[in-house]
Amino acid sequence: MAEPTWHIEPLAHEHIPGVARLHVQCFPGYFLTNLGVRFLRHFYQDFIDSDLALGHVAVDKASGEVVGLVMGAVDLAAFRQWSFQQRPFRKMLIAFGRLFCSARLWGQAASRVFGAIGRRLRAPLGKDKRKASSGPADRRASLLSIAVAPGMRGSGVAMELIRRFERGIVEKGLSRISLTVFADNEQAIRFYEKAGWVVLKRKPHTVRFLRELPVKG
Repeated sequence: MAEPTWHIEPLAHEHIPGVARLHVQCFPGYFLTNLGVRFLRHFYQDFIDSDLALGHVAVDKASGEVVGLVMGAVDLAAFRQWSFQQRPFRKMLIAFGRLFCSARLWGQAASRVFGAIGRRLRAPLGKDKRKASSGPADRRASLLSIAVAPGMRGSGVAMELIRRFERGIVEKGLSRISLTVFADNEQAIRFYEKAGWVVLKRKPHTVRFLRELPVKG
């Protein structure tokens, strides 16, 4: 087997420009992409600065370019709250500057806002149930994104990235990870199933996966 032309390393500040470019390349039309590269640099910086987050990149050995990314959070709700407090005015200025120029982006933003409101309104319905199962064994990390440059797909980099992320989560003392993918993203669904993730819930537009891992002794 040929030696990989890339290596995996923890997400660091020097990777931010390459990670932002990779995000734009791999997620065209997505809400965060439409907020622009400047916003994406702040967004990914938060994953470096917070102990609640975890990220790795694949770097091409020859060029030093970022060709793959995986990132997530140990506690997604806590990380989002923390992230919202980091450089809020700068992020808001960038976001509103982009929103001012794009009616489509306003629609994406409204969808996110109303979705968040709906989740908050539904939350009390499951409050008691969550309290009953909120011990350490029930805590779940969240895998938020995995991206691979088009020219590197099929090289094994995606599988190595997800395995590194899983090991990192176990090292932080957790054994369960969840993620959500769009229901029409058949390629991603096949990849997660191949990687050993199990479908937890199917909705009309999304599929939620769960990965259970052995805890380090």
